[in-house]
Amino acid sequence: MACTIRDVAREAGVAPGTVSLALRKDSSVTLETAARIEAAAKALGFKARRYRRRGAGGGVRSHTLALLMCQLPMELLKVPLFAALFQALEAKCRAEDLQLSVVHCDGEGSLPRWLTPGRVDGALVFGPAPLQHRGQIEELRPVILLAAPLEGEEPWADCVSFDYGQRGCLAARYLLDKGHERIGFVCPRADHPGWNTVAGSFQKYAQAKGVEPFMMISERGYEGHVWHSSSGRPIIRELVDRWQREPAARRPTGIYVVLDEVTEVLYQELEARQIKVGRDVEILSTGHESPELCSREPQPATLDLNVEDLALRAIEKVLFRINNPDAHFGATTWIPARLVEARGGSHRCETSVKNEQESL
Repeated sequence: MACTIRDVAREAGVAPGTVSLALRKDSSVTLETAARIEAAAKALGFKARRYRRRGAGGGVRSHTLALLMCQLPMELLKVPLFAALFQALEAKCRAEDLQLSVVHCDGEGSLPRWLTPGRVDGALVFGPAPLQHRGQIEELRPVILLAAPLEGEEPWADCVSFDYGQRGCLAARYLLDKGHERIGFVCPRADHPGWNTVAGSFQKYAQAKGVEPFMMISERGYEGHVWHSSSGRPIIRELVDRWQREPAARRPTGIYVVLDEVTEVLYQELEARQIKVGRDVEILSTGHESPELCSREPQPATLDLNVEDLALRAIEKVLFRINNPDAHFGATTWIPARLVEARGGSHRCETSVKNEQESL
């Protein structure tokens, strides 16, 4: 089996993106690190690929990728998790001599006239692509979807997505392994497809272990795609009220929260009621991108969603499609979360828990 950049990264003890930068003699990589990577590549017999950036007619490619924000507000790129993903995508593009151009696609106006196959090497699609623009977007192939297609939707491009099912299983397993006999799930809206998948796998895993989880999912939710702590506080207040109304014997002592920013508000609501995290209840969060939670005492354990890995896999898939334009498309690559302990220790979950989930 051919050696990959990830194999070299593991052997050298660095991130895969650092290997790409070192192979391109980027000045951001120290001489010591570059030498270590070179030694690892030689030991493993790694040979760097040369990517052909030529159009169908033989013309030179543009070295530009379009990131289409489909029916999503640009404000989403300011949310810590998605800001980190965008930065990771930009870094991976730079490592491959590509530029990343963000394009808003709201389904109402037309796409920019410059957005043609001759102007971009491919497109990364974030959010649901409007049907009226699907044909124009498909012409930009290779096209990589950065979120799993909705259930029942025919795959029309390759996909690289967070593994929502694995995330729910991992969260439930962590809380049960910590000795909690009663566990809960906090989600500020009921109409989020990804979080619904997390909720389903969390509940299914717990039930298979003989535990009925307490699902605290807000039916009213919040408007738009971006969570705002000020307007979302009443939602969390209602969920905490629901938790407090449970008899002490049934009240969850371990709670999983789907987003760091929601966890921040949950901490504040619990503190206002003199409920101490770490003594009265344990919190598991999601994202590992919140500076505020890093300064909390105690700092909660969290599920890091591996945005750098997602960005790396997406760019690798673009480059593969550039080299193999006729290969069958429609495959989904799932990026598993990893558990980061509260005090900085981490336990990587290299493979998906889907097999275990499907066997339950």
